[in-house]
Amino acid sequence: MTTETYIALFGLLAGWTATTLYFLKAFKRAYNRGLAEGLRTRDDQQATRIRCLELDLNGLRHSRERDQDLHEAALLQSRQHYADMCKKMIHLRSPFTHIDHRTLISAADTLRLAQETWQAFPGTDDVRNRAASQQNQLQKTAATVIQLIHRAEQMNERSLPPAPAPVEAQA
Repeated sequence: MTTETYIALFGLLAGWTATTLYFLKAFKRAYNRGLAEGLRTRDDQQATRIRCLELDLNGLRHSRERDQDLHEAALLQSRQHYADMCKKMIHLRSPFTHIDHRTLISAADTLRLAQETWQAFPGTDDVRNRAASQQNQLQKTAATVIQLIHRAEQMNERSLPPAPAPVEAQA
């Protein structure tokens, strides 16, 4: 090979080396520029995502506070209703009195007396049976009435449990 060939080969190698180095620098610059752009885009997307999450959290916080206020209002209303029911239960009375009981017992005694009186007369079996039946019914009714009276008295004597104290709001 001749010297000119060596010079030409050396020139070609130098050109290819220079071109390769130039392309490597260009690739490196492009890579760094793309990397910086990608990182900036990623950071923007993450910041947007964080803002959206903060908005969601604020919305949930407001929703929770509203639900808590509604719950506390319902709880207060429930306690008030319970207190009202307690007041009503304290003043619960039977619709019957001891006088009603004595009247029923007296009517049953009158029917017993009528039954005993009609026993002496022949042919009054139907009337006696009806008087006995009515006497039994009046005695059962009188027993029910006195039970109702006693239950009402016992309920008025017993104190109902107090209404629960309001729950303090926790901060």
